[in-house]
Amino acid sequence: MTATEDTHWLLGCWRLHWAEPELEILPDTRMEFQLDGQLIYTICIEDKQAIFELVYRLDGSELRTYHPDGGHATAARVSMEHDGRLQLDIDGRHAWFRREHLM
Repeated sequence: MTATEDTHWLLGCWRLHWAEPELEILPDTRMEFQLDGQLIYTICIEDKQAIFELVYRLDGSELRTYHPDGGHATAARVSMEHDGRLQLDIDGRHAWFRREHLM
């Protein structure tokens, strides 16, 4: 699966800024959207990283992700806030991510 030009605004690395507690997204969660439709999802647990290689597709404002082995799949509404944050709406619960920039 390949990301289309419509996803160019989504490409790159995003780090969790804040999430509603019900989502149970861990601090320092990071998402890297690549042009080829790959999503590298990284979480930190007790100073160790767990990295998940997922596939993503953007259908209008709906972001669909799944594990290529047929495992976990999810869907969320995605939008860009006026301040540049990426907002995910997962069943009415929200999380915001900030773009990471190279130093």
